[in-house]
Amino acid sequence: MNKEQIKAAWAAPIRSLEEYRKVQRATTNYIDSIFPHIPYSIPESSSMVSLRGNDEDLWPVMREYWRERVGVYPPATSVLEFLRSDFGMAGQYWPHVSVEDPTMVAYTPDRACAVGDRQIKTTIGKFLRKFLLVVNDDVIGRLEAEHRADMDPSFLVARTVEEIEKVYTTMKGDTGCMRYEKDNWYFKDFHPSAVYCAPGMGVAYLVDGDGQPTARSVIWDNPDDPTDKRYVRLYGNHNALRRRLEGAGYVLGGLKGAKLAAVKDSRFNRETNIWLMPYLDSPGGGTSSNQAARYVVKWEEDGDFFTVIDENQANKLSRAGFGVGCGSTSAYIQVSTHSRASMEWTCCLSGTVRNRLTSSGIDVMMPDGTVGKADLNLAVEMGYVYDMHRVINAESRVYRVTSATRVALGVPNHTNIFNDKATREYHGLYELSRTYYPAPEGLPQYVRRGMILKLYDGEVIRSDDAVRVYRTDLVSSDGHIGYVNVHNSKVPELRKGGFVNCAVVDGSTSMVEKNHPKLISTGGGRKAILGIHEVAQDLFGEYGFISRMRQRGLLGVTVYHQNEADLTQPPSVEVVQKLHAGIMNDLANVNENTRRNWLRGRVLRGLGSADESIVVGSSGAPRLNTEGSYGSNPLPMFIAGMDAVNTMSKDDFLAASGIDNSAYPSILMWARCARILVDQVDAAVKAKKDAEIAAAEANATNANDERLAIAA
Repeated sequence: MNKEQIKAAWAAPIRSLEEYRKVQRATTNYIDSIFPHIPYSIPESSSMVSLRGNDEDLWPVMREYWRERVGVYPPATSVLEFLRSDFGMAGQYWPHVSVEDPTMVAYTPDRACAVGDRQIKTTIGKFLRKFLLVVNDDVIGRLEAEHRADMDPSFLVARTVEEIEKVYTTMKGDTGCMRYEKDNWYFKDFHPSAVYCAPGMGVAYLVDGDGQPTARSVIWDNPDDPTDKRYVRLYGNHNALRRRLEGAGYVLGGLKGAKLAAVKDSRFNRETNIWLMPYLDSPGGGTSSNQAARYVVKWEEDGDFFTVIDENQANKLSRAGFGVGCGSTSAYIQVSTHSRASMEWTCCLSGTVRNRLTSSGIDVMMPDGTVGKADLNLAVEMGYVYDMHRVINAESRVYRVTSATRVALGVPNHTNIFNDKATREYHGLYELSRTYYPAPEGLPQYVRRGMILKLYDGEVIRSDDAVRVYRTDLVSSDGHIGYVNVHNSKVPELRKGGFVNCAVVDGSTSMVEKNHPKLISTGGGRKAILGIHEVAQDLFGEYGFISRMRQRGLLGVTVYHQNEADLTQPPSVEVVQKLHAGIMNDLANVNENTRRNWLRGRVLRGLGSADESIVVGSSGAPRLNTEGSYGSNPLPMFIAGMDAVNTMSKDDFLAASGIDNSAYPSILMWARCARILVDQVDAAVKAKKDAEIAAAEANATNANDERLAIAA
């Protein structure tokens, strides 16, 4: 939306919250980049005795605020701002300068008028006396005079170096970063604002009764267009100055196209390319405005002046190797001077001179085989076509489709044309197989290295068109699984030959023989290859992709389960056997005296993550810890020794946990499984030890019998 469309939207009658929200949603995304912000203070609910029944009823006041900000209402005077910010009873009526009669003020007197979008007019004196009940006539009179003074359309303009510096350094209440004396930047001769002493430039300002500046704004009267008058950012008594500037025909906008004086300071007397440059404000102050022009470039043809450019122009110049500067709080820049002539080039298609800032050029292959630079838009209009797979040179991506066209097979500067295949490949240019990529009109398709893949027979295809094919005859004796690449046009033939699609590998479409010994199916019905795809069996023996399963460490072994799996169910026999075998293997290296405590610690380390740690209260009732972890809380150790764990049911766990969530109690169920395994291990170790003792006793008995027999 443009400025006039936004203004018209807010000027229309708005008589409900729904209508207000509709206009607000349609316009507020555009307002910040077009209209300056104006401060406001909305009274609290308790003060809004006439307009508001609740906070949602604030919309009539905000409607008036937006109307003033986008220019439906004239800018407020300092007196009206004072009434809004410091007096809740007056602020709720949003007094503003009347649109119909600027000598009067208008306001919304009651709830009925607020909802009906009706305002009444009165004099500023009557309005002041209505709300400033305890203020005497002398004060009322001074406020009236101040209000009328703000309505005065006149303002001052500083245009000399001395006048501009005085406004910047003596303004009352200035908050700008350039308000300091030149000594603040160690400058010896000039204040940074001296750059505004340039054609059409100046600083508009207001003064109080003592002659001290109270408001300022940089302005520009375009010398080449009398109707182009702009002001940038307002400082100080902004509404009064804004009213006067707009009344004089100035509009809010950036300084794009303006000239700024190129000023040097003796602080940098040894540096030839350092110039003073203040922080350049964007319209309204923000840097995100689409009208922002905060960069400058210095052309030889402009003598002692900089040209203000926007960010888009600055980026184009920078990419072309030209130096640009950006005004900042450091108040100086370092840039070189360039010639405008170096910005110009001649379009090979039209013969006209173009400029890099206003025209995009692109290299084209002419029908006679020569390479030239053409205006991009003109090249498209004349039938030149962009095709990066056919035009090889990185700078030559447009060519005309005719029988006489030659493909540009050269380096970016076009000093060489590579006409043999070996030289092209040396420079990373590969011709695609004509078997799979026909060459209409004899124009082969070329692709750069990194975008191609060579097949086993030497044919070159695009890597995006490759299909990996895993075959049984490509499995080596050590179990290594091999594959070949084919063009995707071979897929129908492969399917007829007994191949099926499987999950993607390294981003490539893949197929595998139906009888491949490593082929498996996941629970979701997808095909995968053991050793190629990252798959594993879950708790119940079903295959799944590891990336889509959850992992849990139990007794030092990683087990997997599907996201929707019910962990409260017992694990499969295979999982239990795997865990049991792991424990038995590790116990062989553990001292008998520390075996029990070591095993308990291992069990608990394998139960859940840090945010799922198990604890039990001192009273013995098991509960869950969601604040600590096993490493910081020793209480989980107790659960491994609780006899109650062996007999607790799922309902017991749910009741003990105190929450209706099967995820956490399931950990207790796993703890129970772990405890059962511990008991199984204990029983196995005891049985083994008893067997060893029995065997030893039997051996001892046999030996004794042998001695007795010998003695007899």
